[in-house]
Amino acid sequence: MKLWVKVFPKSREDKVIVKDNIIEVRVKEPADKNKANIAVVKLLKKHFGADVRLVSGATSRRKLVEVMY
Repeated sequence: MKLWVKVFPKSREDKVIVKDNIIEVRVKEPADKNKANIAVVKLLKKHFGADVRLVSGATSRRKLVEVMY
């Protein structure tokens, strides 16, 4: 299953928020040196309990991720 997520790096806490069919992922890591992307994948793996990979949007706040059950 592929999902679009909106990422907020340098947040106060790590969490996944679903509202109005939009998935927001807030991570503490900065967008520097791929740190935020790695944190997003780890957080979504924990949230969905499945493997997750980043499909596109490595340098964007809006990312396409694939959840593999």
